[in-house]
Amino acid sequence: MAAGWKPLANQPKFNASTMLLLTDGSVMCQDSGALAWWRLRPDAKGNYINGTWSALAPMHHTRLYYASAVLGDGRVFVAGGEYSDAGSETNTAEIYNPLNNTWTVIASPPGWVEIGDAPCAVVPDGRILIGQIGDKRTAIYDPATDTWSAGPQKLDPSSSSHSHGRRCGSGLSAASLTDHCGRSAPTGPFRSTHGDPSIAPRCAARDAPSSPASRRCRRSVSSSIRAA
Repeated sequence: MAAGWKPLANQPKFNASTMLLLTDGSVMCQDSGALAWWRLRPDAKGNYINGTWSALAPMHHTRLYYASAVLGDGRVFVAGGEYSDAGSETNTAEIYNPLNNTWTVIASPPGWVEIGDAPCAVVPDGRILIGQIGDKRTAIYDPATDTWSAGPQKLDPSSSSHSHGRRCGSGLSAASLTDHCGRSAPTGPFRSTHGDPSIAPRCAARDAPSSPASRRCRRSVSSSIRAA
């Protein structure tokens, strides 16, 4: 197929904004700055051009320009945001479960009064690294335990809130956090965040950690991070 753009047969009837590719192949899309989310499902042949839209459950808080991520288990993480009904540069966070179409409010990073449009990244062990927009702090969210912990400090306090995930704030990379955490990379998807998922490589869950395919994937992920 020749490269190029083609319009969807079924155009969204809302102000399309943040989009996230879910692990089932459908696309989740927010109505810009609003509570509402929609899902685009491809047709029976996997073609998105002829896909159909359906409404999803609304978030608890409006938000625009925020940290977001698709987790390894298929859930969706969102945190912060500007122009929110929870306050400017809100520190609120939520997780969406596509299996039961529900949003759950989660705790904010301890001591953080704002998150705003902070950058974030899903690191190879499945946790989320998020950077403070006004100082050197970072925080790490563990979706397995639903807990936050303090992360390593950035090299400088620059906001860098539009760094699109691969680098958290200024001077701290996802690779650095992996070294700091001391955990091995899992099999499963690796995505950088801040609105759109990256085209980072996936490790097949069926591959054993010591298999050649798994090792190749981890090397590819590491190269992608270093190149960012």
